[in-house]
Amino acid sequence: MPPTGLPAILPRPPNRVRVNPFRSPNPSDSVSNGQANPRPEAPFASGQADRKLPRRTRLGAAFMALGLLVPLVLACWLEPDARGHGTHQQLGFPPCTLVALCGVRCPTCGMTTSWAAVVRGRLLDGLAANVGGVLLAVAAMVSIIALSSTAVLGHRPWWFPDTNGLAWIAMAIAAVTLIDWLVRTLLL
Repeated sequence: MPPTGLPAILPRPPNRVRVNPFRSPNPSDSVSNGQANPRPEAPFASGQADRKLPRRTRLGAAFMALGLLVPLVLACWLEPDARGHGTHQQLGFPPCTLVALCGVRCPTCGMTTSWAAVVRGRLLDGLAANVGGVLLAVAAMVSIIALSSTAVLGHRPWWFPDTNGLAWIAMAIAAVTLIDWLVRTLLL
């Protein structure tokens, strides 16, 4: 309600109950005492995995899987540089500016090299190039499997993390990449 003395400029929207598209309707737990359920059940909670995702979501999962497949296929065509960085130059990109100007590798130096090594099964070479790059390549491979499964079967695999889990994994990979860079820069 607007404060007394002030006219109502916009009408107040009606009370609406939040609907979870992943949950089968059950009037007894969706509304209690005229209030919306304060904690709606999370999608894919126990017993919800049999519910199919909408076609739009499944297509999105398929396109994300294809988007992650592109850099992996590209990495198959590249030969890892023996220096541990510089593989991106095979794609026509210039050398790393920080290496060229200061002689110091940047945190992402060696990412392309590590992906090219990982797709060949040379994990130690990939780890020597960039630890974060190896983690990203492995995360991409696992995500391709999960997203393809989601697109085909219509639900997220039970072992694949939700959005919050993916955010924590991304932050952990970024932290590992920065720590690896600091170790390479300060100790080597």
